Amino acid sequence: MASVSAAAIDHLPAPSPEAIAELTRPDSRVLVLGEHVGRLRDLAEGLLRVGCRVEIVALPGIGDGVSLGIADHRLTVLDTIQFSRPSADAVHAARAEALTQPIIALTMADGVRHRLAGAHYVAAEVDADGSLLEAPQLVRDILSTWSDVRPLIGPGDLRIDRLGRHASVRGRQLALRPFDFRVLRALAEHFRQGCTIDELCVAASNAPQEKRHGVADVRQALERLRSRFRRSDVVLVSTPDGRYRLTTRPERSARARGPDD
Repeated sequence: MASVSAAAIDHLPAPSPEAIAELTRPDSRVLVLGEHVGRLRDLAEGLLRVGCRVEIVALPGIGDGVSLGIADHRLTVLDTIQFSRPSADAVHAARAEALTQPIIALTMADGVRHRLAGAHYVAAEVDADGSLLEAPQLVRDILSTWSDVRPLIGPGDLRIDRLGRHASVRGRQLALRPFDFRVLRALAEHFRQGCTIDELCVAASNAPQEKRHGVADVRQALERLRSRFRRSDVVLVSTPDGRYRLTTRPERSARARGPDD
């Protein structure tokens, strides 16, 4: 266990509209886990106000052999404040079947952090009774964190796992260089409006102190990505205003049909 710093979660950006839209789709559900029923209800109420479908499971009361269903939910929010060993064991067991599913864990700013594979942490404050302080702001921070770590879906059959740092089309993993993956991730994060070359140069840098890649590097990465998508429904296009976008390829069957079909 290690201490978590409150400074790491200050001033989180607003969640993206695309992330909220994905989380509030009719087929999306949010799982809220923890031991303090009052905190779970406060979290669920805040998520419901946004439009999420929410399921609450109180730990550690779940029986042996009963799945928590982490893999069946778009997002799992886990309250680890005053988290017991049986609860941690139950989450670890369920997590083994859903390692790529994002988990956002709440922890006290001056407390300890349970080691959970792939978890992202948001600091919370509670009063003397253990109830959440500033629950609406906490829910916003949860949604902001979700916006940053969520798997990217689309366009078409493209899937990008930002936790595992790999991409696939129709279930087939793409063989990508790390730099090409970062370019693809930026394009997928902004696939509706696209990105300029300069924006891709910045987004594809691995760290702020890393030397910025040049325009030629990005153009070469774009050509390699085009070749990876050649036999899929995903296509990389350039727009008249100098932006690059991911979109879906027109149906080949429609192009193959003759005028009399």
